[in-house]
Amino acid sequence: MPSAPQRWRCSAAPMGQGTDPPRALRRVAILLTFTLKRVGKVSMDERRLDFLWSANFAKDPTIRAKTSTMHAGSITNSELIPLDPGDTLEKALRAMDELKVEHLPVVAENHYLGLVAEDHLLDQEGEVTFLTNVQLMPVAIASGQHFLEVVDVLCEADVSVVPVVDDGVYKGCIDRAHLWRAFHHSLTPYSEGSILTLEMPWQDYSLAQVSHRVESEGVKILQVLVSDGAQPDHAEVALRLSSRNIEGLIDSLRRHGYGVSAFYRAEEYAEDMKKRMDAFMRYMNI
Repeated sequence: MPSAPQRWRCSAAPMGQGTDPPRALRRVAILLTFTLKRVGKVSMDERRLDFLWSANFAKDPTIRAKTSTMHAGSITNSELIPLDPGDTLEKALRAMDELKVEHLPVVAENHYLGLVAEDHLLDQEGEVTFLTNVQLMPVAIASGQHFLEVVDVLCEADVSVVPVVDDGVYKGCIDRAHLWRAFHHSLTPYSEGSILTLEMPWQDYSLAQVSHRVESEGVKILQVLVSDGAQPDHAEVALRLSSRNIEGLIDSLRRHGYGVSAFYRAEEYAEDMKKRMDAFMRYMNI
């Protein structure tokens, strides 16, 4: 029987101590921007992207929302039933076909053994009968890790699902559909408010200064998206704000030299983002 996996394991860190996932964050940003270029004709440059957001959980019964933050353990798909090492290759392949995934976890008495790949099973078909004799992939993530770390594992391990494991105990599994729904809901502003887009030279960009200017007008920043602007060496800063009435803020920002390039009500932006993300999911075939 294969030994417990070691590779790709991520230990949960206390809040504020290494919990930010910049590498995964950048990977998602670049992938999202590249795809939206195709499906939504968004003009962005992938060279400089950064995300900050507040989380909104999808109201999906198959997503186990165990906490109020977007941790891996909160977005597992309860429909992904793990395989048993005593299962046959035929049963494993049938399960993957029904669930439309290329990988599934193998679990014995709630102990995670590893991830089995469809391609590997097809190569082994006719040579072995049971999963006990199949090499497994040591891919897993801890439940306390940020959901963006799941993106990192998906990309680096090139898998369709990521098992969630704590101290060798299987907690659930995340597929691409649930991951992207979580990402979608973390980006989409369903609450009231507004979206404001600023443009400025990169050398003048400071999130601390922008935040100070916004909050001095009694408005809170709920979400930030920063990317390259239309002009060379310029940044475009999209702010999701807590208030719909920001005319005074716009005047204040302009007085302090910030270029205001666009303004949306939250519900208008939400509808546009929903269309783009639906197209993104169709592009990803999930």
